[in-house]
Amino acid sequence: MYIDVADINDNSPYFVPETRTIQLSELSAAGTAVLLPASHDPDTTANSVTSYKLSAVEADQADLFSLTMSTRLDGLTDVKLTLTTTLDREKTDTHRLVVTAIDGGEPRRSGTLNVIVKVLDANDNRFDWTSIVIRDFVTVFYLFTRTLLRPYLLDTLLHRAHIEYLLAVCALFQCAK
Repeated sequence: MYIDVADINDNSPYFVPETRTIQLSELSAAGTAVLLPASHDPDTTANSVTSYKLSAVEADQADLFSLTMSTRLDGLTDVKLTLTTTLDREKTDTHRLVVTAIDGGEPRRSGTLNVIVKVLDANDNRFDWTSIVIRDFVTVFYLFTRTLLRPYLLDTLLHRAHIEYLLAVCALFQCAK
């Protein structure tokens, strides 16, 4: 007696973990790829994962990344997130993407992986000298006039952080001899 048990599509694909955080330098070249966690689906081959889809939470970020799939010798599929263009941390420092694994059963089932791409800063911008703000200017020292300038530069290199530069300027003709 031979009994053939037919699999029904009763399981949805899933990812472990459900969220993956990736750090990429803003100097990463187009074509840089990062391996994503494998999807799992306990159904048989016909009802298991057959395709993947990438979507961006923010519509303007959809063209920055793509998915690249390759089949390994053991028959499993590696899915890589591939950078399609360069990144600019000063414009967007975090990208939120969703990878959807879709199975081949009827009805089709799917599972998602949330991908957070954090863009790491690189020294690729000059100081913005036009945004100098002078906070303290003219301080009197002793009996002589000295000017104390404290420009605060808006440094787009360090996540819009302020870097303090202290410049003590002495009017030479008024300095003590």
